[in-house]
Amino acid sequence: MSFTDLLCVSVLTATVPASEQPASAERACPFAGHNCYSDFGLRISNRKLAMALQAGLRVIEVDVHHVRSAGGFVVTHKSRNPPSEPLLDGFLKPLWARWREEPGEHILVIDFKAGRPDLAARDLDRYLADYREVLSTYAPDGTLRTRGHISVCLSGSSAIGRAYIDLASKKGELLALRDTGPGGAKREAMRRFLQRPRRPGVGYLTLDFASRVIRASGTAPDYLDWLREIVAGARRRRYKVRVYTLDVLGPKRVDGRLVSGAWDAHWAACVRAGVDMISTDNYALAAEWWKQIGCKLVTDRPTPEPRAPSPQ
Repeated sequence: MSFTDLLCVSVLTATVPASEQPASAERACPFAGHNCYSDFGLRISNRKLAMALQAGLRVIEVDVHHVRSAGGFVVTHKSRNPPSEPLLDGFLKPLWARWREEPGEHILVIDFKAGRPDLAARDLDRYLADYREVLSTYAPDGTLRTRGHISVCLSGSSAIGRAYIDLASKKGELLALRDTGPGGAKREAMRRFLQRPRRPGVGYLTLDFASRVIRASGTAPDYLDWLREIVAGARRRRYKVRVYTLDVLGPKRVDGRLVSGAWDAHWAACVRAGVDMISTDNYALAAEWWKQIGCKLVTDRPTPEPRAPSPQ
């Protein structure tokens, strides 16, 4: 049985032209560019980042290893050998340049694969300080202080994420928040997690879409309601919800335009449930789907965070 067969939601599988989807207030595209780099060298890495930026995605993820001998953060999933693999500072210059001028909220997800936590935290603190004027800033407990053009989510190694939060907290200001997970693969674990107080320095709840945390029993009827329950619980803790990695195959078109069906049921479910970030490798298709279909889907409106002063 395919992934789609396991997770497809029956209420979302009817073929409905995008023009017939119910209208709603404009909201930000939730799609996140997954792994916007390549382990096959700088040229392909630059092309993937350019593709994500060209698609207009406002959430972008890169994986890094912290390698002191290489000069800092190497953008790669598994390799540690620059210059075939780029360094973070140089690689992301096009992103910083574009996002500084682009209106709306942007999120940079840095997924740490390896590194000594204390040294990685120190270098990350220095790196983010160079962009402080455009970053959202937070109190040591994670409370928003100023809303910047760009927010930073620390994912991957929890040890590196905690080390950064500890270091920055001592200085009195966070320039990034880390993510977390429920600590178990069953609904009971998720519900227990959502009852806990918000963790200092944590701002994101990251979930593997294919895991049992979301699939639960593997049956379809209560799948959308369960997603909504997760999102509602996360909002009470002021966590943004990020799911990974949700790719789709076989998009259906009528007269050149996308139409909903079984192929996009998971994207539609996440949007209807109010998921904040949907990680995907389908950069261009996701942006097209959002403009034609996703932005028109009915969703529970997110509870806004307390407004903070704009950066000067």
